[in-house]
Amino acid sequence: DVLEMFVAASNNTLKEYQLTIDANYATTVMMVSQGYPEDYEKGKLITGNATGEGIFHAGTAMQNGNLITNGGRVIAATGMAPTLQAALQLSYEAVVKIQYENKYYRKDIGQDLMGFLK
Repeated sequence: DVLEMFVAASNNTLKEYQLTIDANYATTVMMVSQGYPEDYEKGKLITGNATGEGIFHAGTAMQNGNLITNGGRVIAATGMAPTLQAALQLSYEAVVKIQYENKYYRKDIGQDLMGFLK
């Protein structure tokens, strides 16, 4: 837990902190509103599965009981798996389940690393 590490650092007990590292790969695909970072519209209705493990809201809001876009960076979909390819697959599977008008996301995340990590 990174918070525990920060507390240990502030208490000058960092040398006692036991750091554990997860062997899994983590990938994140950021869903943005078309036009980001320049001109983009807010208030687009978000449908689909926008909750659950690995789904992080950034530019969203609730309006009249509906989830809507409220920023340029809307939702981050993070996948964790033993391989980079499997983590990316989880991220992209989550992205396609979330819908809103003018949704945009990059489709090349991690591709530059595929050959490097083999």
